[in-house]
Amino acid sequence: MDFTVPEDVQRLLRDLDAFIDAEIRPLEEQDDNVRFFDHRREYARTDFEAGGLPRREWEELLGEMRRRADAAGFLRYALPAAVGGRDGTNLAMAVVREHLAHRGLGLHNDLQDESSVVGNFPVFHLVWSFGTDEQKADFGPAIITGERRVGFGLTEPDHGSDATWMETSATRDGTTWVINGTKRWNTGMHTATHDLVFARTSGAPGSARGITAFLVPTDTPGLEVTAFLWTFNMPTDHADVTLHDVRVPETAMLGAEGEGLAVAQHFVHENRIRQAASGVGAAQFCIDEAVAYARERVTFGRPLAERQAIQWPLVELHTEAELVRTLVHRTAWELDSTHHLDVSHRVSMCNYRPTGSSAMPRTGRCRCTAGSATAGTSRSSTSTATTGGTGSRKDPRRSKCAGSRGSCSASPGRRPAPREPPTATYATSPSRRSSTVRSCGEVDACIAASRVMTPSRSSATRCWSKVCIP
Repeated sequence: MDFTVPEDVQRLLRDLDAFIDAEIRPLEEQDDNVRFFDHRREYARTDFEAGGLPRREWEELLGEMRRRADAAGFLRYALPAAVGGRDGTNLAMAVVREHLAHRGLGLHNDLQDESSVVGNFPVFHLVWSFGTDEQKADFGPAIITGERRVGFGLTEPDHGSDATWMETSATRDGTTWVINGTKRWNTGMHTATHDLVFARTSGAPGSARGITAFLVPTDTPGLEVTAFLWTFNMPTDHADVTLHDVRVPETAMLGAEGEGLAVAQHFVHENRIRQAASGVGAAQFCIDEAVAYARERVTFGRPLAERQAIQWPLVELHTEAELVRTLVHRTAWELDSTHHLDVSHRVSMCNYRPTGSSAMPRTGRCRCTAGSATAGTSRSSTSTATTGGTGSRKDPRRSKCAGSRGSCSASPGRRPAPREPPTATYATSPSRRSSTVRSCGEVDACIAASRVMTPSRSSATRCWSKVCIP
């Protein structure tokens, strides 16, 4: 079993770093675009007067980032060569997403809405794997360029992880299907041209068979966005959608009739292993910052790094990091070599393991969310709490957990919550477990001989450092 990152992926990481430094970082710093990433982040991104939706300026900036990444040949890396991609594997994507998240919060890789210089495109993969030739031609390239934007309508108000019990139904009426039901956390509906709606077409509630996926144009009569749900991190694009006698033709079906659950699971597995890898990198960023602060902060004549009460939690965090990273890489490798349903349990494990949770009782601080608000994405801010840091040593405006300090509900000094607009709706996610692993990525430092030491990185920024207690 070879754990070495392939040379072509190592080269890709170096090329990505050079591109980000030359093209994306200057874009982030011009015209005060840094406001979207510093302590002003939540308010800069959110149009509270429009019900909490993303501001136009924020989405335009993300669009420019994607255009530059596409022109440089990075955006489509994981896509098939037939559409200009490089057929990137799940393992390669896991390494890439971990690496980008480990750079910290920035325009190159924003975890809140899954924007990245290396695109994820989960719906594209569904169309490419399950769609007809006509659907591939109609949706494939258009999804990449943004001409088509497809929401994902699986979760319902009373059904989250238990999707086989969904109440949305579709019945055949001649050559059309009539859909009725309600969806929740229907992401991206403020700009979506279509919604991928899952509905039961046959079988008993709870049966895995009998669910069908439909690509429904959002301007279809009977489809209505009734609310956008406010979340822990704002802005929101997570909608409640009702479907009342929505009629679609047979050609709207994605995949085989009654086999829609396979479509949904393909989306979930491929998307969530990459989210897990991003969580690895984000958590490693936090741990690295905590280690650096522990070395710099001197109390009673000694750096914090020399105190066992600080060393032990950091050792635990590094150990958890290595454990989850290995699991993520193995699972991604298995997704490339076996059917995704055969490793479904491992994907869930990757998104379950919360690095740093064992240290939480000792630190007494909450875990901030720096990723998708609907998923309750937790990052390893335990490392920040351990050393008492509240801001990056390079830029005090930026949180060590790659997010806004104001996004943490238990953080001292939290600013007052914005006044609720009349259109706002608050809700909690129904039985939805975090979709991002809370662990770390590359181990950059080890604790030995009662002091923190930093070994040199490998060319792939993949460092098998040793973490030990003397």
